[in-house]
Amino acid sequence: MPPSVFLRESSEVGLSARSVRPFLGDARWLAPIASVAAGEGVLSLRSDPASSQGGHLGAPVHVRLLPWRASGSGEILALRWETIGPEGKHTLLDGDLQLEALGDERSRLEFQASYRMLPMGGWTPERATVHKAGEITVRSFLQGVTVALQADLMP
Repeated sequence: MPPSVFLRESSEVGLSARSVRPFLGDARWLAPIASVAAGEGVLSLRSDPASSQGGHLGAPVHVRLLPWRASGSGEILALRWETIGPEGKHTLLDGDLQLEALGDERSRLEFQASYRMLPMGGWTPERATVHKAGEITVRSFLQGVTVALQADLMP
């Protein structure tokens, strides 16, 4: 079984949780951000000759969301994304995106995720490779969400 790594990243947004929530709950809004993040994770492997099989750069990302659920300090949206390339699934990410109000005008996002890269073309990724790609992917995703929210909602 390919290695899986657990990662966590957080960010603050200068927007209310109430205004942010509808965007986060829209898989069509999240999918392009996830696609860019997945691509950046794969790009990080290009300097590793052993990972030259990483041919899923630019592969479509399918995002599935579960309904919001309450947490002690906010709400959590569970999500799963898969990159699909010519050989089938290449990466899987299962995560929780937590939204927490920080007063009326700010909110905090925390993303906790389990990330896996599946074997491709006879190449099986090592744990360090999966961790590096996953870390970049999770960071890029949360930064992308933060930037997109501010672009879509700030005057």
